[in-house]
Amino acid sequence: MEQRSSRIAAVVPAAGYSSRAGLFKPLLPAGPLLVVERSVDALQQAGVKDVHVVVGHKADLLVPVLARLGVKSVINAGFDRGMYSSIQAGVRSLADEVEAFFLLPADCAFVSPETIRALLGAYEAGGGGPLEVVYPVYRGERGHPPLISTRLRDRILAADPEGGLKGLLEREARGSAQIDVDDGGVLIDLDLEEDYQRAIRGMLPPYPARGECLRVLQEHHVAGPVVEHSRAVADVSCRIGECLNSRGYRIHLGAVMAASLLHDVAKGERDHGRKGSGLVARLGYPEVAEIIASHMALRPGQQDQISEATIVYLADKLVSGSRVVSLDEKLRDRLGQLGDEAAREGARARMGQAMALQNKIEGILGSKLGDVLGD
Repeated sequence: MEQRSSRIAAVVPAAGYSSRAGLFKPLLPAGPLLVVERSVDALQQAGVKDVHVVVGHKADLLVPVLARLGVKSVINAGFDRGMYSSIQAGVRSLADEVEAFFLLPADCAFVSPETIRALLGAYEAGGGGPLEVVYPVYRGERGHPPLISTRLRDRILAADPEGGLKGLLEREARGSAQIDVDDGGVLIDLDLEEDYQRAIRGMLPPYPARGECLRVLQEHHVAGPVVEHSRAVADVSCRIGECLNSRGYRIHLGAVMAASLLHDVAKGERDHGRKGSGLVARLGYPEVAEIIASHMALRPGQQDQISEATIVYLADKLVSGSRVVSLDEKLRDRLGQLGDEAAREGARARMGQAMALQNKIEGILGSKLGDVLGD
């Protein structure tokens, strides 16, 4: 049994744009692990060592994560053709001696190792005969990951079939089995941002989804230029957070995105940071409110931390209007707007904190933020 198990591999597609989710799913935290780490960890805990993760969009950020996990990165240069192209790239990368492979998309990150062991046990018990696919089933519904015989390799690689891989397996597999499992994780797919919010409930602080943030801005009649500024800050802060997560951090990208979009919701009012924070707290998002409260001035002890709050603070300083600028340029512009010397000194102090944060992050990333942000 051990010898045959050593010829079982896994293909983990993680190459897509995550466009429907609004956040780059593989690098989102889900408890103590990132989404892609959870998928790989479940496979490895179940004894599957030959794991091939297919990357495309933001491959530069995923490859370091996969290297730390000790799994193979498979580059799919044609990832923009869709999921099936990534499945084909992963299957193409399997060694000839591989007998069967699990297919576990990276965003199906809540499958238990016990489920994977159960599927493997069912396949092993079949003796490798006519059985060509084994499915996990929870409460009558098929889920991920199926275990697929490489006898289907050539048919998978031949073309993009009607109905995708699901249709191909239903038409072509000569024998299949369904294994009942007590694991609702086989049905969890982080397709939409709301799916992710539900999945992390109890693991991470709640945050308002992008659509809710935009509705809040509209309801409070936030001016168009302020909204565009907030969108730009969200883009910058999420990019910084993704890069840090690529290097081993667990930045809550949902909270960063939401705080960035809502940090100026009370713009134009006196002490707008505090008022905006209070508004968001009343909506039921106290942790996001705390980030907003410090976007103008960091609190004692925050200056030396890499956190959601300091990332949003820095991103806000890196955006002038809706344009990404250097901190030096932002400071020059700000000083030109201020006539009072005390106010000018305060601006210098805040920008000094931002520069210190930028230097710290650049040291972690090993590159300049201007390069990271495409400036």
